[in-house]
Amino acid sequence: MNWASSIRGRFAITLSANALKSFLSFVTGLLLARGLGPEAYGKMVFLLGISIAIRQLLDLGSSSAFYTFISQNMRSRRFVAYYFCWMAIQLTLPLIAIWILIPGNWLAVIWKGEARGIAALAFLASFLQNGLWPGVLQIGESKRATRWVQTVGVSVALLHLIVVAVLWQWEILGLHLVFAAIAVEYVAASWVALRRLYFERKAEDDAEESMRIIFHEFAKYCLPLIPYGGLGFAYSFADPWLLQHFGGNTEQAYYGVSAQIAGISVIFAASVQNTLWKEIAEANHRGDTQRITMLYRKVDRILYMISAAIAGFLIPWAEDVLRLLVGADYGRGALVLAIMLIYPVQQTKSHIESTMFFATGRVQMQVITGIWFMLASLIGTYFVLAPGDAAVPGLGLASVGMAAKMVVMQTIQVQVIAIINARYLGIRFDWSYQLVCLGICVLAGIASAMVVSAVFEQTMNAVVRMSGAFVMYLAVIGLAVYAMPGLVASTRASLTDAFRFGRTSSTHDSNLRR
Repeated sequence: MNWASSIRGRFAITLSANALKSFLSFVTGLLLARGLGPEAYGKMVFLLGISIAIRQLLDLGSSSAFYTFISQNMRSRRFVAYYFCWMAIQLTLPLIAIWILIPGNWLAVIWKGEARGIAALAFLASFLQNGLWPGVLQIGESKRATRWVQTVGVSVALLHLIVVAVLWQWEILGLHLVFAAIAVEYVAASWVALRRLYFERKAEDDAEESMRIIFHEFAKYCLPLIPYGGLGFAYSFADPWLLQHFGGNTEQAYYGVSAQIAGISVIFAASVQNTLWKEIAEANHRGDTQRITMLYRKVDRILYMISAAIAGFLIPWAEDVLRLLVGADYGRGALVLAIMLIYPVQQTKSHIESTMFFATGRVQMQVITGIWFMLASLIGTYFVLAPGDAAVPGLGLASVGMAAKMVVMQTIQVQVIAIINARYLGIRFDWSYQLVCLGICVLAGIASAMVVSAVFEQTMNAVVRMSGAFVMYLAVIGLAVYAMPGLVASTRASLTDAFRFGRTSSTHDSNLRR
């Protein structure tokens, strides 16, 4: 097996590609936030949130089933064709309903007065970006064609950035053009990527890949997920809808921008998820519990530390980050961003824990835990957003309350899931490394910011002050990891060897350049 097909190679390729894609998407998001302004940007966040919720309702767990099945062993072209036909149904029916069937008064309630055209276009763009394209990525990962699909993914992210920049430069940046561009870009990207992903042809009378067999295979996997998907729709729908209802476009924009900036630390979990899913599903199919445990523990701790380190540094600089990246109009959302920076730390761990559930076929566990926590979250969303004078009074905290609710619920849920996975693997559940990681990173971030503020004047450029704080912060985190290597599931000797290898490689490269 060559390096590009190995686990480390595929992870490195995916991580690099996702880092670049995330950077490009991040810059694109900043351009949109600045170019559209809080009012229009908040509307965009709302429309995309509602569209994602509708797609989740229709998915019925089929996307998880599809990736698990094609990861376990090679499937036929017919199998993939049936799945894409199902995706076409998921796309077509909602578009017809939004454009023709849904009464106007329902439309006014669900989409808060937005026109049919923009609602339908937002769903089309969201489905192609978050439904079709992830399916193509799953196919590529299952065939270990990581390099190819990630190259296409980076290309489409770059193309979208260029399109948004051109629209802004021409002063015609608007939601209709943005959604239309997303739709065209991801159709083209999917077509280009799939041309290189071949599947074995099988005879038309092959009983193993008949529609009846495939249907029953999906039904067995997905049936427990149907109630979960229904409640997931309510959960995904309620958050943006209630925030829009009680807070409006501006509060939606504060939350949306904060979620986007904070989400940069999820890049590492998103990068490894498909690779980890593939390897765990394959190892589970062979009954190799030892390999599953090793992959789970190593990936979980390293990614948690990385996410915590990013959050810890940025929290004290929340207001400066917003003003630098999206302008003074978003400065009032600093507290929202500071709280939301904790959310991706727990979301990173959630990615790993959920991958364990799905890759090992324990979808009922995901359903049971997910249903309870989504119900609790729905109730929590209402109470943190509803004003004090409502029929059922709430706290009226708008985007700040939404951010706090997300952090608290995600933290509790991920601990419960981690306990279940630890019992499944027969290992001890350890929560202490999470508290230590996050505590060290947040305290180090605050301390480095305080030192810089004491040494340099506040009038000094924020980038310069942040750079000085970052050097101190990085040194503290490095020392902490070296002193407690268990935080990244390693040993001091391994860390020393890795450092020596990196330094030797750097010296070797310098000699070659000479």
